[in-house]
Amino acid sequence: MFVGETGTSSAEFDSQGGGYNVSIFLNQNTVSQLVPEYKSETNIGGRVRKHALYITLSPSEEINQAVPDAPTKDLLDGEMQLLAVKADTFSWQVIQKTAKKQQHWGTCADLPTEPKSFRCLRDLIIEGLGLTYPISQENLHLYPAIDALLQEKVAQWRCASSGIPIEQQL
Repeated sequence: MFVGETGTSSAEFDSQGGGYNVSIFLNQNTVSQLVPEYKSETNIGGRVRKHALYITLSPSEEINQAVPDAPTKDLLDGEMQLLAVKADTFSWQVIQKTAKKQQHWGTCADLPTEPKSFRCLRDLIIEGLGLTYPISQENLHLYPAIDALLQEKVAQWRCASSGIPIEQQL
């Protein structure tokens, strides 16, 4: 079920199989209010793209991928230490380099636009719960703030008094 802020539902955004069959929608205006500097829409190649967050929930083991031992790792974002592991011509896995290790961050794919642009799917694990959300190249540097927002939301959604993890309630 797709849950929107207006309480509407649609099966268009759910993936088949796996996961919890739950998606959360945060519209672009809400995200831009909660994350300073977030670009709620951009004009790429003469086309306006709105950057809402469609967050898919799943067990963490479904999104936690091994870091490939690939010879080509291109620096995607130096400040955040994100490395692109080129798998094919259009898409690639992204790993985050930390002081101690490298870990799976998500995946990205080129968009067929001029100027050239890309869009990513960020895989975030919060206490055993997997969250996947789209993020545009223009907002990539804000992923730590978006992660923090989602960590706050998950903490609010969990029922501390029942002792039942959110994953079992789904």
